[in-house]
Amino acid sequence: MRRRFDLLTVLGLLFCLAACASAAVPPPPPPAAGGDEAAALYEKAEAYYRNNFQGKALQHYVIVIERYPNSAPAPACLFKAARLYQEKNSPDKAVYYYEMLVSRFPDNPYAVEAHYEMGVCRQQLRQYESAVTALNYYLSINNTKHADQAHLALADCYEALQRYADALPQYAAGAKNLDRAAQVEILKDVRILIDEHLGGPDLLTLLPRMADGTVVDFTRYRAAQYLVKENRRADAAKLLRQINFAKPQYKFYEKAEQLLQTAEAPAPRTAEAAPPAAREAAKPLAPAPSEIKAAIGVLLPLSGDRAVFGREVLHGLMQGSELFGAGQGAAFRIVIRDTQGDPAVAAKLVNELADDPGVLAIVGPLLSSCAKSAAIEAEKRGITLITLTTRENILDHGFFVFRNFLTASEQVKALIRYATMNQGAFRFAVLYPDNTRGRLYRDLFSQNLDSTRYRLVASVGYNPNETDFRGAVQQLNAHGQIHALFIPDNSRQVALLAPQLVYYGLKDVMLLGINSWNTDELARKAGSYLSRSVFVDGFFAHSTANGEVAPFVQQYQDSFHQPPSFLAAIGYDTAHLVARALGGHGELDREGFRRELLKVHDLSGVTGEMTVGEDREIQRHLYLLRVGGERIEELF
Repeated sequence: MRRRFDLLTVLGLLFCLAACASAAVPPPPPPAAGGDEAAALYEKAEAYYRNNFQGKALQHYVIVIERYPNSAPAPACLFKAARLYQEKNSPDKAVYYYEMLVSRFPDNPYAVEAHYEMGVCRQQLRQYESAVTALNYYLSINNTKHADQAHLALADCYEALQRYADALPQYAAGAKNLDRAAQVEILKDVRILIDEHLGGPDLLTLLPRMADGTVVDFTRYRAAQYLVKENRRADAAKLLRQINFAKPQYKFYEKAEQLLQTAEAPAPRTAEAAPPAAREAAKPLAPAPSEIKAAIGVLLPLSGDRAVFGREVLHGLMQGSELFGAGQGAAFRIVIRDTQGDPAVAAKLVNELADDPGVLAIVGPLLSSCAKSAAIEAEKRGITLITLTTRENILDHGFFVFRNFLTASEQVKALIRYATMNQGAFRFAVLYPDNTRGRLYRDLFSQNLDSTRYRLVASVGYNPNETDFRGAVQQLNAHGQIHALFIPDNSRQVALLAPQLVYYGLKDVMLLGINSWNTDELARKAGSYLSRSVFVDGFFAHSTANGEVAPFVQQYQDSFHQPPSFLAAIGYDTAHLVARALGGHGELDREGFRRELLKVHDLSGVTGEMTVGEDREIQRHLYLLRVGGERIEELF
């Protein structure tokens, strides 16, 4: 997990450089203080850098270091030479000069910051133990400039070393002074860390080591959840009372407050403790259709050339509403309307459904072309709209618009997280079709790759109908070593491209792909060339890791005589979301439904475990898949 912090801003604080003409370099005399000559050379170096002649600046810094190693400018020259090597993506050379600085001038102010920069370089070199040593030393010093970044870098290193219990306190220390947007990103990483690596007992042990702030409050909340499950309600209440509820900026504070009320309430009698007759009476019964009051509107293209996609979503919704609605005591009617794939029709239908007071929310539209007009009308009418669209900015339209779908940005973030954290990739490139979709993925990859920690060395486009990729591959080869190559294209083009990557010399590179790679035909055509490939999708019908999938696939095939697609799966899970928001709350109005939907957290689904985020995006962990020799396979 990586955070987007500007680790290079120190250049603006530490470098104040200007340009002059260069001078011939005589053989170095014995080490001396250097006096005026060392100062003059240093001023030349500063001048060169200010005028963007980094090579000349570096040369003159090194002259001072070699000819006048004990001169007054020597510490600054060592530090700035190292920083220039960092800019040149040579962290090994940067470490050489940082180590020289801290050994020769341990008390110099530059030496203090050198320990931090050395830790960052060691991290880039994947020398995590050495990075931990340098960063811990830096943090032992008072009043350093980059303590927050050092804590977060240290958390990254501990995670790379699988020392997860050491990583969590570093997140807490690094996040406490950040702005809200940065803290949201840290909380996402912390949630993944806790979900995947730390249990309730671990959290209880770690809490005393954690700095106060948002991360420790979230950890208290997750530890209290564990205590409640263990029937230690008094301990949970005591822990939750330590949370600062005065300024709740994040969604989990509301949930923590509700958990506190639960923990402080008298323990309810369990169903097992009740008499058999009472247990039988408590079982939910599916109500008769006439008794069902709650209705959910559905807007899908059910005619025209996109009707096949609309029907797939509808089949999933129907199966899900039967299982999670009537079958679990949260029955709702589905009011189906055909958008015909027309934005104007979609907007009109939103208003028609909003005129029916029994309709609490609307699912759809499916097409991006219809999503914006529908969202605008839903916001005007104050009715929840759960969109099924990839349109990137659809959630900007207000408080009533949600999304449950697979987006390009979600895929890019998952791929970057896997390549950096699980595979240690550092140098990336993008090979993309030069069309609207390809350029979108190119831009999202550049925006989401942390440029302070990783390098995007090349972005090369090609004609979407290209069959000869020699020129594009040669452009990539010109940029040197590439650890991971992102190819956001369809499976047909990837099958043509993959053999040419190897033929033209781009070998031993991890290939990253998108959900349109998810066809067994790609494995049969080019599987031998894609053994190091990884891509993501929102659904995998052959998943063995997700126990929800196999029963859903079997029931869907029995009902509709075909295997379910991602669209059917997203329809099914959307019905589950609706049922969870409706269930157990009596009669809700539209605002009540919206509030209950926002509370949905860790809901099991065939597309993954779902949580409704503060931004009204339904969040989930995507399936990581690989191209096998004959078929697509689940990575983990």
